[in-house]
Amino acid sequence: MSSLRRTAVKGFLWQVFGLIGQRGAAFIASIVLARLLVPEDFGVVAIALAVITFAEMLRVGGLVPAFIAHQETDKAARHTVFWLGLLAGVGFFLVMFIGAPYAAGWFDAPKLDAILRALAFTQLVDSFRTVPFAIMVRDYRFKEKSIAESLPMLVAVPAGIFAAWMLPIDQRAWALVVMFLIRYALSTALVLYYEPYMPKKVFNGALARKISGEGRRILLTSIPASALDPLSRLGLGARIDMGSVGVFNLASAVTMPPTFLAYAANWTLFPIIANNIDNPERVERYLVRSLKSVGLLSLGVLAWLALVSPDLLPIVFGEKWLAVVIPTQWLCLATAFRNYVLLATNALMAYKKYTPANIVWWVGLGLLIGLFVFWPMPADSSIVASQLFAAAMGVTWLLTVVFTASSFKLPTSHTAATVLVPVVPSLLGAGAAWLARLLFGEGTEPWMRLLLETAVFGAVFLPVAGKMLGGHWFSLFTVSGIRGVIRGPRVEETTHE
Repeated sequence: MSSLRRTAVKGFLWQVFGLIGQRGAAFIASIVLARLLVPEDFGVVAIALAVITFAEMLRVGGLVPAFIAHQETDKAARHTVFWLGLLAGVGFFLVMFIGAPYAAGWFDAPKLDAILRALAFTQLVDSFRTVPFAIMVRDYRFKEKSIAESLPMLVAVPAGIFAAWMLPIDQRAWALVVMFLIRYALSTALVLYYEPYMPKKVFNGALARKISGEGRRILLTSIPASALDPLSRLGLGARIDMGSVGVFNLASAVTMPPTFLAYAANWTLFPIIANNIDNPERVERYLVRSLKSVGLLSLGVLAWLALVSPDLLPIVFGEKWLAVVIPTQWLCLATAFRNYVLLATNALMAYKKYTPANIVWWVGLGLLIGLFVFWPMPADSSIVASQLFAAAMGVTWLLTVVFTASSFKLPTSHTAATVLVPVVPSLLGAGAAWLARLLFGEGTEPWMRLLLETAVFGAVFLPVAGKMLGGHWFSLFTVSGIRGVIRGPRVEETTHE
């Protein structure tokens, strides 16, 4: 296996390991806090986090990838990027801190004022890790990156749960605030530990304009891609109520782990593709392989989740969250579409094909905003919002398939494989599990149906998935088989590593 392929595989596996730590801890927090908090509190914090997410995306969504893709990382570049990031951090902190009372009035949520002001400090703290974080990614140090991102969450979640247990019922929303403040502080400290950095009074204006210009082009795609989730929550809060935002937020949290598989692949592949844009054949191989393997893994999880959510979610979160089931099923479909789009448009940006990536995400964002503004939404319901989200993601997926095939000049067979390889095993597994439920699951306990559906789904999905990824029927049942499938067929590298 070539050194570049080995780097890609190890990087992806470390990213997945880190995200399992992050999302696993976050999921445990969701289970516990969903039983301690009411949907309205979940909704208030979801609005605050939506604002924080949007601000973070504007602050570093273009700057970090532009610095990673920049060919020089000397001291002048590092210090220049640091001061750019710190200036943005101070600006967003002030906007959020001063604007918190107005946001609370707009959403008719008095608790939002103090919570948003507290979370605004994350923008200042996170500014100090911008440069060392980008250097770690650019140098393919995915092990350290994963530890620096997962370990803080493993500490923050118990702290948040303890805070929720100690606080009065009407103040438990602050437990989520405590959790995220600890997470940001520890993550920054660990990044600086692995990549020590001390800023100096160095600022190159010409270099700042160059990196900022490249960052703005990347940000044109990052804005709509990153704004879809927070704008959905903000739209729900403005049109319906905090309870509906809480339901939608929990449904989104349940379907989020497969999306972070796509994020892991993105962080791994972006520097590899950016550093190999002069080798289109190599780029095409890694792109197709990622769309098939990562798409299959995430779609398989989503298909299983959509199938078992009527039994799984009430068991995990309690009967008071029954309203989460149908939104979760629709968001599973939306997430499947979006993961494909994330992987493909990330490759387009790394390959400096900004225009098609921009078109895809801006069309999706514009469609979603239009639907949220003009489509009728019944009170106390987040089902319509999840359906509209799925519709918007479906349109972006269709555009992405067309633009990816044309921009990378993919043969029809490769394009079809990126779609069919993930879809076929997932549909077969879900269909078999659904049939088993009809034949043997009626009248049984929910946990028994859950076990039955999971066993049948895995028995069908895993063999078909292994075969369609180029392995054997039992490849995904053994460690060596899984390694072989991840590595893929051996291909001789024609260029110097």
